[in-house]
Amino acid sequence: MATRMTLTQMETLVSLGQKELAARKELAATEEALAALRNWTSQYREIVRSIEYKVESVANDVALQISGLLEAAGISRADLARRIGVSRAYISQSLEGKNNMTIAEMVKLGDALGAELAIRFRAQSEPASR
Repeated sequence: MATRMTLTQMETLVSLGQKELAARKELAATEEALAALRNWTSQYREIVRSIEYKVESVANDVALQISGLLEAAGISRADLARRIGVSRAYISQSLEGKNNMTIAEMVKLGDALGAELAIRFRAQSEPASR
């Protein structure tokens, strides 16, 4: 014997179907977001392992240290430039990462700022990929 549904039961079924559809769409969006995050994470790891990134990180660290020494000593970029015989533009470009300073130039900067350049190697946080 066939059972007949009431209007209220049909409305409940439709409502449940709509909720399920919305939940499936939300799950699909979440899965897409998770896939995008995994992709981003993979790209990030690849970038931070690159030589270019490592060089840029060291250059930024050197620039921050020099800027800190300048500020602590109360010396302007123009004064520093005069002390080591280069243009103010050269100092600015070096601190902005536009010049690849040599060790000799960094030693001169250190001398002019009353600091000694010390270069140290340390173990990598992750082994280098071969």
